[in-house]
Amino acid sequence: MNASFEVKNGYLYVKATGEYEPAEARRIFFELVARARREGLTRILCDDTLLSGLDDQIELTMTQYSLASFVAESLPKDIKLAILASPEQLAKDRFAENVMRNKGAAVKMTLSLNEALEWLDLPQPCPMPAPASCCA
Repeated sequence: MNASFEVKNGYLYVKATGEYEPAEARRIFFELVARARREGLTRILCDDTLLSGLDDQIELTMTQYSLASFVAESLPKDIKLAILASPEQLAKDRFAENVMRNKGAAVKMTLSLNEALEWLDLPQPCPMPAPASCCA
């Protein structure tokens, strides 16, 4: 499991790839919070659409609960986290989102980049070329 980090227009963009591994997911989470803090950012968009390895339903539920609890307890209260997921992931991950939100974390899981950006209160990308005033 790997992650790349990029500061974009008012938020930290994190792209996670590879085979999911719980210990590595925790390490990456600590790193994304630390990077957001260093950059003075309170909005994080994590793209998990390329993660694989969570196929066993029993293991998935236990892993999701453990990681969701960890995120909810560790995410600073002033940081909002949006997570992009694939349709298959989102069907399985609603449980994790519910756990995080029920424990007080400002977290949103979605299939849509625009929905994630809107939830983070960030500007939306232009859908097509338009006059210069579109995204100014």
